Amino acid sequence: MKCLINCRKIQTGWTRKYFYDIPSYMVRVANKPILEYYIEFCSIIGVSDVRIIMEDAEPAIEKYFQDGAQWNLKITYGSSRENEQLPSVIERNRMLFSGDDLLVISGFIFIDYDKNRKEYDLFQGNDDFELVDEDRNGLIYLRSSTVHTLAKTVSLQKYTGGMPGFILINSIGTLFETNMKMVNGDSDKYIMSSYNNEDGVFIGQNVEIMKECEINKPVIIGNNIQLKNLSRIGPCAIIGDNTLIDANTAVNHSVVYGDSYIGSSLEISNKIIYKRRVIDPFTSEVLDIVDNFLISEIDSKIFRRYFIAFIHRVTALVLMLMQLPLFIIFRPFVSIQHVENSYWADKTGSNKIGFGDYKKCSKGIFNKLFFKFSLDKFHLIYLAFTGKIFLAGNKPLAATDENVTLINELPSYHPAAFYYSETLGHENDEFQARIDELYYSFHRSLHFDLSIIAATLIQRIFRYINE
Repeated sequence: MKCLINCRKIQTGWTRKYFYDIPSYMVRVANKPILEYYIEFCSIIGVSDVRIIMEDAEPAIEKYFQDGAQWNLKITYGSSRENEQLPSVIERNRMLFSGDDLLVISGFIFIDYDKNRKEYDLFQGNDDFELVDEDRNGLIYLRSSTVHTLAKTVSLQKYTGGMPGFILINSIGTLFETNMKMVNGDSDKYIMSSYNNEDGVFIGQNVEIMKECEINKPVIIGNNIQLKNLSRIGPCAIIGDNTLIDANTAVNHSVVYGDSYIGSSLEISNKIIYKRRVIDPFTSEVLDIVDNFLISEIDSKIFRRYFIAFIHRVTALVLMLMQLPLFIIFRPFVSIQHVENSYWADKTGSNKIGFGDYKKCSKGIFNKLFFKFSLDKFHLIYLAFTGKIFLAGNKPLAATDENVTLINELPSYHPAAFYYSETLGHENDEFQARIDELYYSFHRSLHFDLSIIAATLIQRIFRYINE
């Protein structure tokens, strides 16, 4: 069996009013994207291949689901024209099916299924069936004998069985209602991203619950959560990942989306919290909060940045300890000019940092070895360890007005002890170095940084030193 998921755009315009920065099909129910429920349903019933059809390319969706290996199936991606009718979409993707039965999931819906149930009446028998509303949203099942017939000629019969069913998510109210159904017991039918340690309680990893915090079932609590003293969570509360609920605050009959901060001494009831927004699902009103002490957004990447900074500092410390004995031995015998310079410290073009540079010299064995063992970077590695510059990043640019323009052309600027253009031997070629810096800025990652450091240290040992 294979599946075609038709992500219709026409039905999801209302989501942009509330969730302005994420694709509609990534809006969450009980801390999981709606589209993920479709994929999990396919995995449960034995679908081997899924094609997700979108009118607009959504990199966030492809990045999240990738090739589908996590769900033990294969996911591919396709496109459709704006407001293209479902028969046309099916017709254009017929080559995907290869003689298999085809399940079509169309529209912005929430599927009613049970993870413990492997067989459904919909897929039994020999006829095609459809479970759709008047706008063709829902589930359609085409047998292999008819799936290759022109879609418009396929005769479908109404399905009158029980599970599976679906709910059309056509408003903020129905989205809220679906979340409340999940927290009130329907979550037992689905694969949850949290652990069910007792009836009515789903709780994720790395959850810090202060001693005097009160949990009133039922609740669904995600990962990386902090619940402060005297906070009261539930009943009927869904708390998204990377969220902090401050002291003496109550959250009940509400959905708090991930990456949120809820201030102290507040009462959140019958609301949806999305970043800085308080949404009333019954009136559809939206209130944007400007006071960071009430409700604000938590940068979900801050944990990753702290982790990367920690790895950089640990690496800098290791390099310092490795270089220190050699630096002490060689420095008294090195006759190399040391010049203090001023460099831009960030993209603002107003902050500067000063440090010295050693002028390369190929005369004398000690001078050569000083550079070959990268001892000329010892003081820079120390600055990276103290956090004043980066260990790996961009080539430091002199604090001149001309370089302010160059910095502004870069997506990011992180002056560092080790940089990509040096690894490639382009540090003295201004034009090529600029290309290298652009490449680095667009591909920066922890793995890339560590590879730059390792490659530079190794190549310097074998590279000829030009005076």
